[in-house]
Order: sequence, then C-alpha cells, then structure tokens
Amino acid sequence: MFAEKRRPVPPTLPAFSLASRRFFEIPEYLLRVRQEHGTIVRFHAPGRNVFFVSEPSLVEQVLVTKSSSFMKGRGTQRLKLGLGNGLLTSEPPQHLHNRRLIQPLFHRKRIEGYGTIMVAEARKRMEAWSEGAAIDVDFETNRLALDIVAKSVFGSDLSRDMDAISGSLDVLIEGFPKLMAPFAEYFDWLPTPSNLRYAGARRRLDGVVYRMIREHREGGGDPDDLLSLLLEARDESGAGLSEQQIRDEALTILLAGHETTANAIAWTFYILQRRPDIEARLFATVDRILGERAATAADVPELEYVRALFAETMRLYPPAWITGRRATQAVEIGDYRLKAGDIVLSLDGQTITGADDLIRALTGEKIGRTVTLDVLRVTERLAISLVPEERKRKG
Repeated sequence: MFAEKRRPVPPTLPAFSLASRRFFEIPEYLLRVRQEHGTIVRFHAPGRNVFFVSEPSLVEQVLVTKSSSFMKGRGTQRLKLGLGNGLLTSEPPQHLHNRRLIQPLFHRKRIEGYGTIMVAEARKRMEAWSEGAAIDVDFETNRLALDIVAKSVFGSDLSRDMDAISGSLDVLIEGFPKLMAPFAEYFDWLPTPSNLRYAGARRRLDGVVYRMIREHREGGGDPDDLLSLLLEARDESGAGLSEQQIRDEALTILLAGHETTANAIAWTFYILQRRPDIEARLFATVDRILGERAATAADVPELEYVRALFAETMRLYPPAWITGRRATQAVEIGDYRLKAGDIVLSLDGQTITGADDLIRALTGEKIGRTVTLDVLRVTERLAISLVPEERKRKG
C-alpha cells in the first residue's frame, strides 16, 4: 500500500497571539498576518486550531461547496443570548425549515411595499436636516434604518418605543465584544454591570415584541407587515411558528436588518465626502432618472450607478467584517486537512481593498481579485460630522 500523501502545514502562530487581542484590534492584526504569512495561517492551541483563511477559493469551500461540514462559529452562537434562535443563529434543519416559512416575506411584491416605507421614512428624517448643518451620520443612519425596519416589521407607529428599542439594541451591539472575550461563556451568570445591562436590554426588547405579537393576534396590526406574515406563516403540514420563534425572527430582523444597513449607508457618506467627483456623478444619475419625484422599487434596475456605489462601499468597508465557522467533521480545504472542532475565520473581504480600487470600480475599470487594506479600521463604530463644502443633498 502507498502511504498517504503528507498534508502541508500552513504557517503556524500561537493561539495566544490572536486571543490576547482586543476585539477591535483583530482586523488590523489579521491583515498584518496575511501580509506576513500568506492567505492561510494556523493559530495553534493544545487540542484545537484556528485557521485564518483569506484565499477566496478556500473561503468559498468553507461557506458554500463544503458548508455541510461546518456549523456557525462562536460569535454567531453567542448572539443567541440576545437574539434567540432565529435565521441568523439557527443551524440545519431548523434554519432551512424557518427559511422556507419566511421566504414569502421577501417576494417582489412585498419588497415593493417595503420600498414605499423606505422612501417615506427617509424623507421624514431628512426634513429635520438644515442646509449646511453638521449631522452625526452614525446616529442619523442608525435611526433611519431602525425606523424603516421597525415600520416594516411591526407596521404600527412605534414612536413612543423607539428610544427604548434603539437604546436596547445599542446595548446588545456594544456588548458583543465582551461576549467574545476568552472564556466569557463561563461568566454569563455573574451579575456584573455589563451582564445586567445586557439582560435589561433583552427584557425591554422582549416587552415590546411580545406586546406587538399580542396586539397583532387581537387584530390590531397591519395585515401586510412582517409580524403579521410571521403569524400567518405555515409549512406543508400546516404548522406555524411558535411565539418564541416569532419573537426570535422579529428581533433578528430588527437588529440584523438595521445595524448593517446603517453602517453601509454611513460609510457611503464617508466615500462621497472624500470624492466630490463620485458625488457629482451620483447626483447627476439620480437627477436624470428621477428628476424631482420619489424613487420606487421599479426604478432600481435603472439606478445601476447607485447600486455599484453601495456594492463597492460594502466591499471596501464590509458592515459584517468577519465570518467564523467550526468544522463538525474532518474536512479538506484546498491542500489542508481540518479535524472536527477546528475553527475557520475569514475577513469578509478579500472584499476589503484600497481606496484606488473604489475609483476604478465606479469608473468601469476592472478590479483584480487580489486585494489589500489601505484605509481605516473597519470595526470601529463610525461617528462622522459631515459638513458639505458646497451643498447638502436632500430628497
């Protein structure tokens, strides 16, 4: 018999060199590791390995072609403390079951209705802006996205609850780095100030969501909002979602649906401030297609430059910047063999690139697949005061 071919071992670093980093230091550190050691690096600890993968073809194997050999990583699992077991955090077979139940919520006709809400809420928020004034883009985009998602999910006017919802969601988001600290799972039960804040935020959100579920069951909700559709969703056997599942899905959409969107919009403002030529072309595109009327879902195919701008902004500054997976069985990734329990981390971009690539993308020049980081730390929460030099676009 022939001996099995010896598998290559990627460059190896001690796991402590990664685990000792503060959460917001991780992207910069991993990008430096990639520059110095290559597109796959192993962080080794007794009994477990963490592989940092930044080669696109290998990431595709982990997330797509061999995804059945992996489960979601520790970060996603830790989110269950606040979000429960919704689409973002659940694993097969529940994930597939719930996805099929919820899929009708995102059919084309539904999206068109959500588009109407987006336009109305955007106009309402921008009416509070005055010409030439400085605005806190982080706050404004987060509140706008939250208003849109809350209206889409619950239908009803939640203005009396928005401060509580926004503040509670902020606690969950800002508490995430602490949830990811080494061995944090063993201290969730302690009544520390951060744990108490997190538990209090979860209770406040539960109070709002369960109240809205009751009101919808009593006929007090909009029949076309997401919560009503969740209540009506049925699988092939006629079974619907439990009240806990409805809570988990509604809260997942509320958090995940607004925070990443808000970050993407904020970074787009940042790009436009730095590049007035791109801003001018954007305005010219919108003026040519829309004139003075409001946008509708039917306009989206024509707004190709707008789509390209947002897509490239998210490639430069991905709102969700890292993905983690844990191998559930022995699996080969490229030339490397992983064992059950090994962890794979990838930064969501090979998507992150230098600012020059943005210009090339928006002017139609082809971009290669090899990318580097040039600009800012993508994980720090953005709080920019945007002061336009010439004008502020409204509408």
